[in-house]
Amino acid sequence: MEKPAKTLFPIASNGPNAASGSNVLFPVASISASDQQNVTTDLDWLENKSYISALAQLPESGHESDTQNLQVSQHHHSVKRKSGGDFPEPEEKDFNNKADNRKVKDDASPSYADVEKKKKKSSHKEKKHKKHKHKKSKSAILEEDLRQETKTEEFWKNHRGKTFLEEIPGLEPESAFRVDRTKDRALWDYDSIYKDKIARYTRLTSSCLGNPTITISNKKSNTGENEMLNRYYSKENRRITRVKGQAVRPSTTKDFKGLEYISVQEKDVSRQLVTEPNRLADSLNILDTATSLYVKGQGKSSEQSTSESIIFMDETFEKISFYNRRLSEDPKNVKLWTEFVNFQDLVFQNAKFSSQQIPSRSLRDVFQPPRICIEKKLAILDKALAANPSSLQLKIAKLELEQDIVDSETLMKEWDELLFSHSGDVHLWRHYLIFQQSRLSAFSVGRTVKLYHRCFKTLRPIMEGSVKVVKMMENLEDEMIELFVQYCTFLHHCGFTEKAVASYQALIEFNLFRPASLNLQPTTDCISIFESFWDSGVPRFGEPGALGWAAWVEDSKLTDAAPAKVIQVKTDQEQENILAQNDSVYETWIKLEQLRESAHWLPWRPDVSRGETEEDCEDLDRLVLYDDVAPTLFRVQKSSSCFTIVAAFLQLLGLGVTIDGCHCKDFDQVKLNALHQIPAASGLDIGVTADPVWKPWPEIETFIEEVLRQAAAYFSGYQRSVFALYRLQLQREKYGVQDMSALSPEAVKAIRKYGKNLLKELQNRNDLILWNEYIRSEWALNKTEDALAMLHTALCMFSDAFALDDHNAMAGMCSLYRTYAEIQLNFLPLDLVKSRIKRASSLQMSRQKAMFALFCLADRVKFSPQKQDLLQPPQILRTRKKFQTMAAALMDSNDIVCSAASKKYLIQLTCCSALFELCCAGIDNTLQIFDSIIKRSDTVHNNTNSSQTNQAMTELQESLYVELLLLLKNYMNVEFVSLTTIRSHLQTALSCFPNNTQLLRELIELETRSHIAGRIRRYFDAAARDTATPYPVLFEVLAEMSRHVKVSGSACREGSGQLEVSDTGTLHRVRAVCERGLQHRAARHCPLLWRMYLKFEVTFGSHEKAKGIFYRALQTCPWAKVLYLDGAVIFGPNQVQELIDLITEKEIRLQIPLEEVSLLLNSEPQNLIAM
Repeated sequence: MEKPAKTLFPIASNGPNAASGSNVLFPVASISASDQQNVTTDLDWLENKSYISALAQLPESGHESDTQNLQVSQHHHSVKRKSGGDFPEPEEKDFNNKADNRKVKDDASPSYADVEKKKKKSSHKEKKHKKHKHKKSKSAILEEDLRQETKTEEFWKNHRGKTFLEEIPGLEPESAFRVDRTKDRALWDYDSIYKDKIARYTRLTSSCLGNPTITISNKKSNTGENEMLNRYYSKENRRITRVKGQAVRPSTTKDFKGLEYISVQEKDVSRQLVTEPNRLADSLNILDTATSLYVKGQGKSSEQSTSESIIFMDETFEKISFYNRRLSEDPKNVKLWTEFVNFQDLVFQNAKFSSQQIPSRSLRDVFQPPRICIEKKLAILDKALAANPSSLQLKIAKLELEQDIVDSETLMKEWDELLFSHSGDVHLWRHYLIFQQSRLSAFSVGRTVKLYHRCFKTLRPIMEGSVKVVKMMENLEDEMIELFVQYCTFLHHCGFTEKAVASYQALIEFNLFRPASLNLQPTTDCISIFESFWDSGVPRFGEPGALGWAAWVEDSKLTDAAPAKVIQVKTDQEQENILAQNDSVYETWIKLEQLRESAHWLPWRPDVSRGETEEDCEDLDRLVLYDDVAPTLFRVQKSSSCFTIVAAFLQLLGLGVTIDGCHCKDFDQVKLNALHQIPAASGLDIGVTADPVWKPWPEIETFIEEVLRQAAAYFSGYQRSVFALYRLQLQREKYGVQDMSALSPEAVKAIRKYGKNLLKELQNRNDLILWNEYIRSEWALNKTEDALAMLHTALCMFSDAFALDDHNAMAGMCSLYRTYAEIQLNFLPLDLVKSRIKRASSLQMSRQKAMFALFCLADRVKFSPQKQDLLQPPQILRTRKKFQTMAAALMDSNDIVCSAASKKYLIQLTCCSALFELCCAGIDNTLQIFDSIIKRSDTVHNNTNSSQTNQAMTELQESLYVELLLLLKNYMNVEFVSLTTIRSHLQTALSCFPNNTQLLRELIELETRSHIAGRIRRYFDAAARDTATPYPVLFEVLAEMSRHVKVSGSACREGSGQLEVSDTGTLHRVRAVCERGLQHRAARHCPLLWRMYLKFEVTFGSHEKAKGIFYRALQTCPWAKVLYLDGAVIFGPNQVQELIDLITEKEIRLQIPLEEVSLLLNSEPQNLIAM
């Protein structure tokens, strides 16, 4: 019995043994018994019958059938397998082997004889073809190529150094090549040939290699262009990302338990009305409309065709449609017109990136609005002015936009016409002055100072009422103070700090110490009388021994008294140290200029004891005359305005003072030139330095101390307490440390001694606000036991010594109780200590002590540290009710509007009530206390038309939000609190007060703990686009710089070797944020932002790019001397002479000429004269 053969790939089963279940490898197929012997001997079972050899299909003498071609192909494969060769050449086949041929004949199929006959017919032709006389063998070809190569090498040796083929005579095209035998190291490095060195060719035929009968179809599209997949940044795909998303939440909730699938609910109601035939076509209800119609053999429905013709607009076009609809309904809405104008920046920003291919451009070109955008904004403003012809805001916006496309003469003419029509508007004057001082081509210090004097001369009679205007500003007095602060800041930035200080001295003397006999006199007469006091030589405000203008007029003895000794800053030793370094002239000039810039603040006055006169002044710019200060004098009536002037003076001197009544921050961009001017920004690691720390000279410190003493003598109540707090703050800040825990032991000892002496002064012994501040300083210095001992003493002495209507005393009392409760709860004074250390939770006994102390405050019970019983539930309820009653009484009274002490009292009372709820019920009830007071103040704000009440309620809400965030931050360090809770309250606070620097700092600290920057970037993208102040832009830059430092530092720690910072995306992100901020109208003239961008580019980026940034900064801020000094330090001595020439041309103050530096370097050290 024959043994069945096994086939490897039997696919079909047609033989008789298929049904009998023959023993094949795959039972599905079998072969006939007659062919089993051939399969086992010829190994035909290894054949792949699906492949038809191309050799068998080549055309020969005639056309063969497909069966014969298949048999020839099988024969060729069989011969190859038996010989073991890999596609041998036809010449090498041994057709004379009789045995092998006989064996093949015996084992072949019946059709082999026909094929063999054909091969015999053509064998003679094949043999003759091999013996052709023109056919060269392989060895002959190799020898000929070698001779040709040797000949070419010899030829090139004789013609070395030639570049073009025409330089070689007799060069044939066949020899125009050479063999390069040098090794290619790229093959060792990359393991492959470079892609440009690989030969390529283009197939011109459509036949397939190996099988010419197969044709490749490569039809081109009708458009004539090859269709390519679009990238994510292409125009089509970016349009998809801008389409506004739609809600997908179902209207009803279904129970999907037990279902095999969940059907998708569609908006088309026709899908729900399914007839029985349609249900059979879509039994599972999973087909869409088009597929269902295709299954049923139908075309598209009319409803579907209509729905497909709808064009879905993206969010940008929807916003444009919204503005067009709203403005057509309400054309008098100036705010809406302004929003629509600002929205054009976003429209054109998206249009720049909507092209198929983004061209390479600089970041400045990316964020700078094009001319077509400006023209479209002007067209919108023209329509807005047609509907609102009297809107000054729209007119100012139009003039600011025309700066880039209108010539200077036309622009100046339009400004003059607008000023003539609205001469009494201070906002218009401030915009005009910033426009004048921010153009490098037309700027000079003398010209700009005259414009400021013209402004004061115009506004002073309007303020007095001697000149009538059509529309009088409501807070003209406060606006005049802001204008004066802007003028003094301009002088300080130009280098004329002495004139700025003298202007403040004159204005404070003119208002705070004016003789009572002149109160009814016109301002012009008072200014004339003030000249005699200014030229008398007596000490002025802030100088030791100053008694004031009124005391000088009333006391005849003071009129004839000799002038007191004035403060003079000595820089002799520091100057000698700089000259001893033997640097170049330019480097020495930079150091001496910076030295004198930091020291020469106070006006120079002759020392009468030494016999000096005004002619002895070596630097006339330090000598301030009466004509320099008289044009800026004006009269104020309110006590709060006088306090604002003194606080602004302290800000100019460098003390970190916050002015509560100043909410007009639109022009703060021209005031900021150093980072220490923003106390909330201190402590952030941004990798660059822009004067982050303020350290005054001892003489300037003495001057500030005298200013605080003399100002406190004029004020009373809460304002006097504030000046006492400033004195204590000066002792902390003069060491250049923001965190009190980082002070040296000597500094700690000095601060504690100064605080005790301050409390011993007669006017400060009963000042509870000062007591609380000193106790908090002890607490911040880690002297907790001493702080508690002082708290016990103060609370025992004053707990029941003041009446409830004394709001200043009650504010201090609430502050003491609050400090005591926070110490018991293991909190920290976060305004004095920057700490993130997780601390242990307070014990139950400590919570009971805090609750008992707050109970004593609410119930007016005398505090005793020995008697601290556990509160009963009725006492807790009574305490809550009394806190609510006290807060409601304060909110209903008018004192909170006109008194800063009442506002301070309400804030501290709210914090004490919140701490009591924290000890009793938890953090949720604490948050409700703040929310209730904020909602109540918001109700008062909405129900009144008084600007003073609205401003008071706004200040109250802002302070409450800050206190709420500080409490949450403290509680997070001792207990668990959800970040969602903190973020929600922080976002609410920032939505109401986006310009609060402390809230912005809290946002950065909260979000930078995570490596995910999307949340903070989304906020700043929206806030910086809609802001009118530079603070959101500055803090966005600070956040990105801080993130860049952290990412770079982590990469250095994790990686090995040197890190290339420019490879990270944070560097480009910082550049983009800076460029976008500098295009914003609220930050383009901010010297601080330009300085940060310049120093960051120098530190982490390109030196050439930094030079471009520097010259752009001078174009927009030509008055800022600090930019010129930064450029001299960064770009070295090569740029110093150019910068000095530019400074001289613009009349900016030079402390020391370059020629004087050369003389000092060439003179002997013992002959150096102190300048």
